[in-house]
Amino acid sequence: MVTLSGLAPSRWVNLPYLDVIRERNKPIEPVRKPKTAPFFLPSVSTLDSFEFEKMDVDADVIERRNVLMAKRSVLEIESSFAETLLQASDDAHFITAFESLKWMSISTIDFQIHILPERALNSFLKMLLTVLRNHCDFELVQAYLSVFLKINRNKLWISCIKDDDLGKTLSKLSDELRKSWEEIDQLMLLNASLLQWIKTALL
Repeated sequence: MVTLSGLAPSRWVNLPYLDVIRERNKPIEPVRKPKTAPFFLPSVSTLDSFEFEKMDVDADVIERRNVLMAKRSVLEIESSFAETLLQASDDAHFITAFESLKWMSISTIDFQIHILPERALNSFLKMLLTVLRNHCDFELVQAYLSVFLKINRNKLWISCIKDDDLGKTLSKLSDELRKSWEEIDQLMLLNASLLQWIKTALL
C-alpha cells in the first residue's frame, strides 16, 4: 500500500512554487539609506568622568568565523547529496540519498535540485523510482519530481535522445507513478464510500 511521509506540509507543499514566492516577496523599492546617520561610540562611566568602551575584537572575529564555518558546513551537506547520488548503485544507496534530501530545509532541497549535474539526472530519477517502488513518501516524490522537471525539462529533452537508459528510467517512473496514483485513488474512493455509509447509518 502506498503511504505518505507524515511530514508537515510546510516541508514540501510550496517547493514547486518557491521561485514564485521569492519573486512575490522581493521588495518593491530598494532600501533607502538615511541622509545623516548618527554616530555613537559606546562609553563607560568612571569615577573621574567617562571613557570609551573598548571593542571586543576577539568576539567579532569568532562570530565571523562561526558564520563561515556554518556556510561551509551547508556546502558540504549539499555536495555530499550529489556525491551520494552519483555513487548509488543499489536500492539501499538510493534510499539513503533520498533520506538525506528529505530532512533538508525546503530552500536547500530546491538548491540541490537546481545544481544537479547533468550526469546525475538519471540517478535522481532512479532514486525517485526506488522510493515509489517501496510504496512510501508519495507526496514528497511528487513535489521533488515537479521541481526537477520544471528545472531540467530542456536537459531531459536533449539527454533522452543521447541516453537510452534515461528514457527507460523516465518510462518506468511514469508507469510507477500511474500505478501508485491508482492505488491512492482507490483508497480515497473506499474511504469516501465508508464515510458516506457511516453518515447514512447514523442518520
